[in-house]
Amino acid sequence: MSVFSKAAASLALLSIFGQSLVSLPAYGATYSFQGKCAFLLQNVANEKCTALFKDDILTLIPKGSRQVRVLPQQIVAIDYADKSSMMMDKDLELYNNMVPWWMPWAKAPKWVKKANTKKVERHEFVIRYVDRNFSPQLALFVLDDPSKASSMASELVASSELGIGSSRSASNALSARLSSRLYSEGNRQASRLIQLCQYDMFDDAGPIADALDAWTKNTIEEISIFEGSSVVEDRILKITNRAIDYCDSQIYAEQQRELAEVRRKREAERQRRLAKARQALAAERARIQSARQKAIDAWNSLAGS
Repeated sequence: MSVFSKAAASLALLSIFGQSLVSLPAYGATYSFQGKCAFLLQNVANEKCTALFKDDILTLIPKGSRQVRVLPQQIVAIDYADKSSMMMDKDLELYNNMVPWWMPWAKAPKWVKKANTKKVERHEFVIRYVDRNFSPQLALFVLDDPSKASSMASELVASSELGIGSSRSASNALSARLSSRLYSEGNRQASRLIQLCQYDMFDDAGPIADALDAWTKNTIEEISIFEGSSVVEDRILKITNRAIDYCDSQIYAEQQRELAEVRRKREAERQRRLAKARQALAAERARIQSARQKAIDAWNSLAGS
């Protein structure tokens, strides 16, 4: 298939998938904020930390430690840090298993204890979220530069779609913006996979297909707790399955082309050998006929005829 016919076929396929695949998401700018961060339920604190916002995803990067990536659908609540927002419900079993950083004897850094007061400082943020294992987490981030507080608050609100001081529960439905964001990400990955398969780049397509499959499974798990999530899950699965099914069909077609080429070469080789055998047979018949004629001529010369 020529490059032009492949491109035309690709555009036709994208039109089948719908406008959402043709209009790929335009990702926003990247914003980073420097400060201190603490993961309170693990009693882990770091005085050098970066809060990175990219594509509406928050990544907390403590210096010298593993970075923590928090997707929008994982965020339960955001708030300014104070005694109430940093306190856990004592009725929860979780409360009994954690280090009480608010107690005077606890070995928490002074800046953590300072944030745990009745006074609200707008450059200190608390982020409640669930990790990939659906374990509750409570992160504290304290900006080094208080003048950037409003900017970070805006990014937290934009990425989580929650107001400062608000929360989302499992009984809430996913917002239209968050659903659209998930569709766009699925379409982006699916489109990339389709384009690789369109040009028979199957070795490169393999890792992309694995990544798309993993993203789909993880995303469905993450949103399954929300009310009415089945509609979003079905659409994400449809996007993924169409892309993978298309690649499977391309791989099958390539295998059929390769098989046809093998058969063609085998048939060409068979015809070549057959033609060679026919030539040898014809040559042998000509030799026998020549020898026979010579024998007849010798006989006749002796018989005087």
